[in-house]
Order: sequence, then structure tokens, then C-alpha cells
Amino acid sequence: MSIQSTQRINDFFDTLYQKHGSNVQSLGWSENGQNRRFEEIERHTPSEFSSLLDVGCGFGDFNRFMMAKRPG
Repeated sequence: MSIQSTQRINDFFDTLYQKHGSNVQSLGWSENGQNRRFEEIERHTPSEFSSLLDVGCGFGDFNRFMMAKRPG
């Protein structure tokens, strides 16, 4: 990836973050769309699990979603 492409991507997300802060919108997603994705992932998650690793480009929203759906 070129330096110019990387800079455009950085500028895009910097602008979103300045506008929205630590919010799903600063990642270019809608809250409704994020919830639909999380619900689909949760639907395919085993009913019994002892840990969850939320790795990605975000603010840990999936972890919070799963803890609300399946506390403990």
C-alpha cells in the first residue's frame, strides 16, 4: 500500500473519530448494522463458553454485547 493510500485512510478515520469519539460511527459503521452483525456472530457461538477474545479494530463493543447477552 502506498504512503498516500495509508494517509487517506488515516485521514478518513481521524475525521470520523474527531466527529464521533469512541463510538461505532467513528469506525464507519451504524449502530443498527453493528448490532445485526453481533447478533449473527452470537447465534453461531456455542451456548457454553468460558472466554471471549474480542480482537479487531474497535472499542471492545462485541465483548460488551456478549457479556450483556450471556453474563457470567
